[in-house]
Amino acid sequence: MTQPVVSICIPTYGRVEILRKTLDSIFAQNVDSTLYEICISDNSPTDETKEMLNAYYSDRSNICYAKSTCEGYYNSIESLKLGKGKLLKLHNNYSKFKNNTFEKFVKRIADYENTKPVMFFSFGAVKLDQECTDFASFDSFLNAISYYSTWSTSFGIWKDDFDEIMKAPAEPDKMFPHTSLLFALCDKSEYVVDNALYFENQDVGKKGGYNLPQTFGTRYLGMCESLLCKNKITEQTLEKIKAGILQFIADWYVNVLYFSNKYTFSYENWEAIVTDLYGISGVDFIKRNARKKKIKSLLRKVLKKY
Repeated sequence: MTQPVVSICIPTYGRVEILRKTLDSIFAQNVDSTLYEICISDNSPTDETKEMLNAYYSDRSNICYAKSTCEGYYNSIESLKLGKGKLLKLHNNYSKFKNNTFEKFVKRIADYENTKPVMFFSFGAVKLDQECTDFASFDSFLNAISYYSTWSTSFGIWKDDFDEIMKAPAEPDKMFPHTSLLFALCDKSEYVVDNALYFENQDVGKKGGYNLPQTFGTRYLGMCESLLCKNKITEQTLEKIKAGILQFIADWYVNVLYFSNKYTFSYENWEAIVTDLYGISGVDFIKRNARKKKIKSLLRKVLKKY
């Protein structure tokens, strides 16, 4: 049997109709089914996903489904374990492929299957001059992608690299297991950021469920500081990531403050967390950012009346 070019590895918990739309966005593009497979690891307590797959995709031989008992984001690792493709592409259940992009996506991976650089799919989030950019060091790579290194759908790993890591795996981070894998590749000689707009995210509602400042400010930045201590990144790269995280926390503070019915992120003890990381100036920045955005929102509402 020919090895697929890519395994689309989807950890899922509920969101059955959301997942179905994502699968349809792939199958509708009629790409040769021998070039890819879809691996679904389901850690929900029900059989709704399995039943949906049996009802709509029983004729699809390139779908692999498995039930998992792992908790939370560790299901990302379980989905990757299912993959047999050359590249294991982690994929959120709500990330649809845009029309006429999947063939290009598969071909892009095939272009690199001999050299096997670390590949990161940033779907337009990173400011780069070219659609596809090579980096010769982990520091320059992480400097470019910054905290987007936490994005699940951006992550890909060659199966050979994944299998090597799994021979003696360190405990992955509870919230960012895929980022733990990415950071484990810090001694590679080539990194590629593919900034093409392959994906679009569906609105899932009630996004959140964790303390955002603690998760990104304390936990994720702690992972980055560990890289600095090991001389894998420079101080300049760490400072750029820290600045990005502060803006990220500030922007989501506005969302949670004014649209609390739509999100379930917690900001408990956020001032203490931010002060510990950035000093009181960090707290002031977040509050100023919130006031500015509130004023802009009010102005838009007023202008709509005229």
